[in-house]
Amino acid sequence: MKKTYENFSCRISPGFYESNLYNSDTLYNLDYGCMPDNFCYDFPNGEYQKFKKETCEAWVSAIKDNFEENPLNMEIGSLKNLWSPRFYNFSTDRISFNVTVNLNSLKKFCFKDNRADFDKYLHEHWSSYDGFISFIPNSVFRFESEYKEGKDVSNLQNIMIEYYLLKFIDFEHVEMDVMESDYERLYNHIALQNTEDLSFWNYEYDNNTDKVIPTTKIA
Repeated sequence: MKKTYENFSCRISPGFYESNLYNSDTLYNLDYGCMPDNFCYDFPNGEYQKFKKETCEAWVSAIKDNFEENPLNMEIGSLKNLWSPRFYNFSTDRISFNVTVNLNSLKKFCFKDNRADFDKYLHEHWSSYDGFISFIPNSVFRFESEYKEGKDVSNLQNIMIEYYLLKFIDFEHVEMDVMESDYERLYNHIALQNTEDLSFWNYEYDNNTDKVIPTTKIA
């Protein structure tokens, strides 16, 4: 089976809202006191979206490289999409990417070989509580029954894939791999912005003064 998987768990992908990948201090922390007066780092038009896309591509690639075990020989494909909510009140960014796995083996993995553990996972992560209404069955009995009845099968398959990924991928290593090149990606997409007229400028670093120097205005 080849399908497009979309994450629910922030462990699979933390998104770009106040996460280690990007937060309100990210650009500020690049300053280190070297910024000229009336300037700051920011993303010119369209560059933030490019930065996020490249980071997500690196994240999916790191997932592919960090299987500790892979008994079902699941294959991770390429990034398909990054979805961001209009407001971050109740949800955060979600990524989707291609996954290829034997469906019968995946069902056996969840419903038979790891039935008790999968039941515990569903109870811990998909039980409703104040402020959260779950649309996923929180017991393996109900989950398997709804799956066999064909109810919301695509989302149920996503839950099964996510359970498998969380069991066999070290997401701390995924984050470490991605963060190694995070500054490089940032510098490829940011420029200096004049805080008075909001114009963007190319820049260079002056080793003699330890200052960032605006060079040419970006049209």
